[in-house]
Amino acid sequence: QGRAAVESGARPRGRRGEPRAMVQAMKGVLLKGDIPLKEFVLSLNESRIPSEKFVIADLDERTLLIQPQAKAFLEEKLQGFVEENQYQPPLRSSGHSAGNRK
Repeated sequence: QGRAAVESGARPRGRRGEPRAMVQAMKGVLLKGDIPLKEFVLSLNESRIPSEKFVIADLDERTLLIQPQAKAFLEEKLQGFVEENQYQPPLRSSGHSAGNRK
């Protein structure tokens, strides 16, 4: 009887008696981007208090799984990041006019 009480709190066992892994499913949004963008998102996540962190998993060098409720917040932050870091070629000066050519 003591053995049954111990086993009742144990993890479920497979057909061969080995413990089965418990599966936990979480709903999330995949965020894919280049490495600087991903690092920006990770820095945003790290700057928040633990209860407000939104990264569920760092999947590879370009992909994160984030909490669905963080999507709108991140879209706004990422738009600003892209605008600040997008290459803008210098404007050509219009000092050369067609009338000066020979």
